[in-house]
Amino acid sequence: MTAAAALAAPGLNAQSLTPDRSVPGPHPVVGVAANGTPVVNINAPSAAGVSSNAFTHYNVGQAGVVLNNSGQNSQTQIAGWVQGNPFLGNNSARVILNQVTSGNPSTLAGPTEIAGNRANLILANPAGIICSGCSFIQAPRVTLTTGTPNFDALGNLSSLSVQQGQITVNGAGLDARGAQLDLLSRAMAINGAVWAERLNAVAGANSVDYGSVTPTAIAGTGPAPQVAIDVGQLGSMYGGGATRLIGTEQGLGVNIGGNLAALTGRLSLIHI
Repeated sequence: MTAAAALAAPGLNAQSLTPDRSVPGPHPVVGVAANGTPVVNINAPSAAGVSSNAFTHYNVGQAGVVLNNSGQNSQTQIAGWVQGNPFLGNNSARVILNQVTSGNPSTLAGPTEIAGNRANLILANPAGIICSGCSFIQAPRVTLTTGTPNFDALGNLSSLSVQQGQITVNGAGLDARGAQLDLLSRAMAINGAVWAERLNAVAGANSVDYGSVTPTAIAGTGPAPQVAIDVGQLGSMYGGGATRLIGTEQGLGVNIGGNLAALTGRLSLIHI
């Protein structure tokens, strides 16, 4: 069975997820489950366990999206039974990297579920990410970034280079409870609730080490934002464990108009 035949033909919901076919090598395949939920058959992982997938458009509607990380049929919360991903065989990814290669920002308005084996999830879009009602299932670590990925000699994701872009959270907010959440962008506007087990928000032009979430300042692109992290009156950030807000760009502050809390761990506001 071909990858395209494993899923129903894409519907209107799936048009918000457009693979970049100009990128050399294999491409993810987008279809829909029986209930209409978009399903992405991700690319096979590298020897380092990283599945890299390039898109020109990456948007998630209220119905959500399933990232298919199983070669076998699997039961999901939002799409019911999903047929196995023929790209994977007996393998599964440990890290799913979805990278937007165009100038189109991403809007996340619903859940993202990983079918099959759990995997860390990275969405990288230098044009910006808007989250309004996004949540994550089966992803122990979620990274939303306006940076571009860098790899070591073994193919492991080593760092993310952030030079531009804003992450915006508004409306119904961002729910990553039970997961580590890393927000890595040059600027952030938080006007909705953000929930995570561990929360790292790093703003500024930086190279951010993926393992430790440690930033090193680099040159930015374009004009600097007025504020690095802006938590508005309707915004809030809650970490079940440790919560870190880090601003690195000289002259840029952190505006806290809403609520910040580390429910059981340490709350850190750091300017480097």
